[in-house]
Amino acid sequence: MEIVSIVFIIYMVFFVISQFRKSDNPEGQESATGFNGQHDAFASIRDSWVNNYNLRRASELMDSGDERQAFEYLKKALDDDPNNAFAHSLIGWIYLQHQVYKTAVSAFSTAIQHTPESEHADFFVGRSRAYAGLGNEEARLADLTHALDVEPANTSALVDLAQYHFSHGEYEESDRAIDKLLESEPNEVIGYMAKGRNEMMRGNWEHAKELFEHASNLDHTYAAAWSYKAEALMKLGKFSQAIDCVIMAFELADSAGSYDQKAIFVRDELAKTACDLFCLKLRAKVAEGSRTPKWMSTLGKVYVMASRFVEAAHWYRKAHELDPETIPVSYEAICWEQAGNYAKAEDLLRQALIEDPDNLQNKQRLALVLAEQGDYDAAISQCDELIRLQPDMADNYFNRARFRHILGRYEEAIEDYSTELDLKDGDDANSHLFRGMTYMAIGDMQRSREDFLAVIYDADMKDREIYLPLVYSFLDDRSKALESLEKLEESLHGLSSVQPNYSIKALVLEAEALSRIGEQDMAIDRMREALELGACRFGSYRIIPETTELRKDSRFEELLQEYESKVRESWTKGQEEPTETTTLQDKEDVQCMAASLIPFEKEGGVFKVPCRVNGLPLHFVFDTGASDVTISTVEATFMLKNGYLKKQDLNGSEYYMTANGEIAEGTAVRLREVDFGGMKLTNVKASVVRSQTAPLLLGQSVLQRLGRIEIDNVNRVIRVNQTELPQSVI
Repeated sequence: MEIVSIVFIIYMVFFVISQFRKSDNPEGQESATGFNGQHDAFASIRDSWVNNYNLRRASELMDSGDERQAFEYLKKALDDDPNNAFAHSLIGWIYLQHQVYKTAVSAFSTAIQHTPESEHADFFVGRSRAYAGLGNEEARLADLTHALDVEPANTSALVDLAQYHFSHGEYEESDRAIDKLLESEPNEVIGYMAKGRNEMMRGNWEHAKELFEHASNLDHTYAAAWSYKAEALMKLGKFSQAIDCVIMAFELADSAGSYDQKAIFVRDELAKTACDLFCLKLRAKVAEGSRTPKWMSTLGKVYVMASRFVEAAHWYRKAHELDPETIPVSYEAICWEQAGNYAKAEDLLRQALIEDPDNLQNKQRLALVLAEQGDYDAAISQCDELIRLQPDMADNYFNRARFRHILGRYEEAIEDYSTELDLKDGDDANSHLFRGMTYMAIGDMQRSREDFLAVIYDADMKDREIYLPLVYSFLDDRSKALESLEKLEESLHGLSSVQPNYSIKALVLEAEALSRIGEQDMAIDRMREALELGACRFGSYRIIPETTELRKDSRFEELLQEYESKVRESWTKGQEEPTETTTLQDKEDVQCMAASLIPFEKEGGVFKVPCRVNGLPLHFVFDTGASDVTISTVEATFMLKNGYLKKQDLNGSEYYMTANGEIAEGTAVRLREVDFGGMKLTNVKASVVRSQTAPLLLGQSVLQRLGRIEIDNVNRVIRVNQTELPQSVI
């Protein structure tokens, strides 16, 4: 009993330590399988101890996230039987989850030791994952091989083996592992996902798309199938379909209470290549009314990724108004900061700090925003508070050093630069450059030279290449400055759309370096490039030390004034509410904004689509053969009696054509609002069929105005692809 207690105490010590390890899952970190743990060996182990109350209760507590209490029941299980392999394995899974890999290896090893060889395949899988966390690839592969020797069709082992080969670029071997899996489990979704991913790595996007499509057909609710299919479609240039799939992935992940990292990646890529189309479709989701704040926030993020910060601010503000708990006001503040409206950003950051006074990131942003408005004393005070709260945060010393440098408080600036470099073990080209410039300002040329040479000779220093041209210009080495400028130009090629802020910083430093070596025309050209990319720190550019030579050219100030005017103009334009205009009759029209994916149910050969008519939940039969919108007398009578239809909505008799070509007489009505698939149609003309059993039909009088209709039987959705906004359906 004492031995068991000692073992358990050791486990508990490691567990407490693990609580302080960061094991978060930012926007959907992928598991060892690469697809958010779609298959888990832990689940198959649980079937073996249904008759043991302590183990069963521990498992339930682990599922609910109460691992500390789960440990208590595992202790009871080990008190009853010190060699209980399943208890040790559960401890292994807990430590694996918390990334305490060495202890996980020990726990799984104990479980393996006390289990018959024919039963411990999943324990080897668990230990292999712990070895993967430790970077011991040889032991990882050995355990997976052993697991498959024991149980050749073990799904977890085959999936992990496929992942092992994938991570080593061995796609053929990865395929072979998955083929073995699909032989025994032909409907295993993760198998088709893994094969699709291998095809993506080979560049076979069409085949990859088909595999992901098959996976989504097997499990329509699996978000990753949609997001991976979205990436394949994006690579094929089918942006509209890719956006539809990303939106579906977000909806499914949100319903499951999870994140989908791939969907986030594809969203950000599509934002750069198809921003307007993406936002059109997202505004349709906003109009639909479900998940509205989240769709608004997604709109904000898409605009941010496209560097359209004023439009992003608009949508973040609307999202915050609806859901202030989830979407903080700081999101909007950051957008205005990036758009160059620092006064507005300051107001919003102060509001954010009232709501969340301990948010250090907002305090740091406030310091930067104050500096951009020229209030360096207030910015320094803000840094003082941040350093008091976080004395080991290097960035706060760097920011304070910059502000002190600008105010001419050189000795204090040097002290702060030195502290920041100490905290970063000297690995910061930025600080070496600026400390070197500060030493120059006080006439200490020897120490200045030492800082500049540190940038030149430490090839591993982060972002060193963007500082080298200016460093060489300070050392009066024109040829080296030009050589490093040429190399920098090559490395920046294609980066402007991916990392605009990095490119802007590099271009401003380039401009100063060129100005220092006498290439004034090229210097002004580089500065213009930076401003074209969105540089808007106009106040700072007029005072910071890295524009000292540039400022001597009168064209520099003219350039700043030109772009400052444009930026200020954009603040108003970007805030205008997006509008969609069509040819209107009586100022009423369809409010559908974009293409949509509409889920359907197939019954008796017809497609039934959920909808709301004047607020009443109903189902349309999606009928491409019928000419008009029709409803039965039963539905019309119910709607009239309950206020969903009003007498003024009745417009007399009319004739309509059915799907089989027959012409019939009915009563003409006006449906004030029809909402389906995220599209809201107003003042829709319909006919009441003089039959009690006739279905509610959505016919061509509306369908032809929505755009191209595609029925996707594989995914059970109707896709409405609009090339332009619909004509009036009045």
